[in-house]
Amino acid sequence: MNNLIFLYGLAGAGKNFVGQVIAEHSHYYFWDADLILTHEMLIAIKHHELFSKEMRDKYLNLMIKKINVLLYNHANIVVSQALYRQEQRLTLKSLYPTGKFVEVAARHSLIRQRLRCRVVGASYQYAKLIQPYFQSDKNDMVIVNNSNASEILLQVKKLKLIC
Repeated sequence: MNNLIFLYGLAGAGKNFVGQVIAEHSHYYFWDADLILTHEMLIAIKHHELFSKEMRDKYLNLMIKKINVLLYNHANIVVSQALYRQEQRLTLKSLYPTGKFVEVAARHSLIRQRLRCRVVGASYQYAKLIQPYFQSDKNDMVIVNNSNASEILLQVKKLKLIC
């Protein structure tokens, strides 16, 4: 049986950092799903344009294929991807019913600071544009990434994401 953790949340919340902390302190393989963003999506980010439904659907299918390959090769996987739309998460929840979905949150001032220091990925301006489209899910677990790796690890253990 595979263990699968999905980390999602606003740009700049620190999903990759949380995923790396989990991987470093457990037997989880970490995958940043931004690595397979389509060329069309990368252009949209660069030009501060929203993704179309078709772009999101195409990307989600690519993501699912990659997750299936990873599940074949690894017993435990943690995936980081913004997944702003609840619709995307519901699709993943139906395909991976034992997967754990965790929203990564952080203070907005800290998110702003992180995004302004970013060289690659969503800029602060783009993050501001897409923020209103983020759909939270009160039924999912939440990790607050306002501090350091030790604090993240305490939350991860409290949520029983890893042993």
